[in-house]
Amino acid sequence: AIGVARGALEDAIKYAQEREQFGRPIGHFQAIRFKIAKMATEVEAARQLLYYVCSEIDTGRRCDKEASMAKYFASEMAEKVCSDAIQIHGAMGNTWEMDLHLLYRRAKTNELLLGGPDYHTEVIAEELLAEPPVPKGSRPKVSSTELLSEMTLSEEDREFIARFREWLDANVKPELFASASRRRIIAGHSSTP
Repeated sequence: AIGVARGALEDAIKYAQEREQFGRPIGHFQAIRFKIAKMATEVEAARQLLYYVCSEIDTGRRCDKEASMAKYFASEMAEKVCSDAIQIHGAMGNTWEMDLHLLYRRAKTNELLLGGPDYHTEVIAEELLAEPPVPKGSRPKVSSTELLSEMTLSEEDREFIARFREWLDANVKPELFASASRRRIIAGHSSTP
């Protein structure tokens, strides 16, 4: 998405420098200058966010929220930058002579690849609004047996739970539960599609 936006920005800059209106390049008009400045700022912001996420991943940190932020922002930004580039080109932006219509279509496609904006917004919100972890030692230790004894379960349910625990002990390796991301996946709170 960032490469698509960068291509649209470069096309818009080139066109603004070459196209003349009222005896001077349209890049001298404030509306065009400000639009190009905003486009460049958004492209650079998406690029820096992507670099940050990549550097965090290189250190071994899991950063689902930040990766979703980068994908969401870059996809939305690419569509907006391509749209603005078409507007700078005027009617020429919609012709087959320019590649802007192809860049715009690619930006719209990228927006939906690997999860659309709604999916990434949900991942970001889930991470931001998750309950903070309870510090160790501040929670009273209660065994699952004590919890089950407080519940009103039928004898059949208790037998099933006992058999299920035996099966878990015999068939599931404890290292499967080592990482927080695996615990989330097992608990049904996966942040991957």
